[in-house]
Amino acid sequence: YASTIGGGSVGFKLDDPFGNSQNSDMVFSTNATAPQFIIKHSGRVGIGTTSPSANFHTIGTARLESLPTSTTNTDILTTDVNGNVSTQSAASLFPATSGWDLTGNSITGTEVLGTTNPMPLNIITSNTTRMTVDTNGLVGIGTTTPTVKLDIEQGTVRVNRITSDNTNPHVRVSDDDNATDFGSISNATGATGYFIPSFTGKSDVTGWNGSGNATNMFVLVNADDNQTTSRRAAMAFDARNYNNTGPLTSKDLFSWGSFVGSPAGTGATYMSMDAQGKLGIGTTNPTEKLDVQNGSVRIGNVTTPIGYKLYVEQGILTEKVMVALASSASWADYVFANDYKLQPLSEVETFIKENKHLPNVPSAEDLQKEGIDLGKMQAKQMEKIEELTLYLIEMKKEIEVLKAQNAVLKTKN
Repeated sequence: YASTIGGGSVGFKLDDPFGNSQNSDMVFSTNATAPQFIIKHSGRVGIGTTSPSANFHTIGTARLESLPTSTTNTDILTTDVNGNVSTQSAASLFPATSGWDLTGNSITGTEVLGTTNPMPLNIITSNTTRMTVDTNGLVGIGTTTPTVKLDIEQGTVRVNRITSDNTNPHVRVSDDDNATDFGSISNATGATGYFIPSFTGKSDVTGWNGSGNATNMFVLVNADDNQTTSRRAAMAFDARNYNNTGPLTSKDLFSWGSFVGSPAGTGATYMSMDAQGKLGIGTTNPTEKLDVQNGSVRIGNVTTPIGYKLYVEQGILTEKVMVALASSASWADYVFANDYKLQPLSEVETFIKENKHLPNVPSAEDLQKEGIDLGKMQAKQMEKIEELTLYLIEMKKEIEVLKAQNAVLKTKN
């Protein structure tokens, strides 16, 4: 080998010992290992390889440290699938039409964001995955393993729309095959700055399940029916103070009606319960635990006779019955009035023989058809008792006269 030093600087040169400097390589190795560094006679440098395919070829990792920064450079280093390094304009990688420009894009509609192999697409912030689109198209927020089309975990969802429009819902769920059937959440107030959630179900299904009158909204509760230590209901409606500090004391707990509320309708509220648990049917101001107005109540599979408010099939069992009188004239004290015409017993006898019941008392046939009015029947019975009392008084007077006449006859004999 030969070395030369010349000029004003130091140079180091190793020549081919065999005089064939155009075909020999310079190889460096340590500890009698395989060549670790090579300079080919063509000028290519290889680290970790003895067959560099480029001017600089390394197999393994490379580290660049303490590089200068620049705000004007526009090229970046890129590699192909074989690891060949080159520079490329950043603008060419992220053109305005590629859909990748972080400052905004004007795309043609053919650009995509995602993966071309069976791998999920993850969006991260602060080195934490925030959203995932898995290989089946399921979207997860707060989870990397979504199980439904949109799977949100460990957080809340807020839908905020300032508009006061209450016809276009905030959230709407519908079936693909019939967009006119849907469930929605919207603002019931129709006013800006005020929000009352309105849950709406709309369905005009006429052929589902062979029915022409399908249910418009269906609420299904799956409950554990094997509980033995709790009396909790499968579905509970709990109305409380808006700041969750206690129960309501004046506002009604719920109401059911048709075409009422906002926008103001012309319908009516049919049932409501106030804060004290009083249930009103046909009234919004119940005064008792059950207050039914403007209608009748039927218990049992029978037709309620006209003119009655309550009909109970198979009877009522109670410890006490109180019948209120509409007025004092409904009671039988009129029998003792001076102008009351007491029917002679002979006429009563004739009436009984012909009709088989007392005068002014309904027959068995009438009672079977129309039932027994306890108040009226009690008054009728009292009428007969009072008439019987008058008959007894009159009879006693007649007996006293007969006794006096009998005493006179005895003295003559």
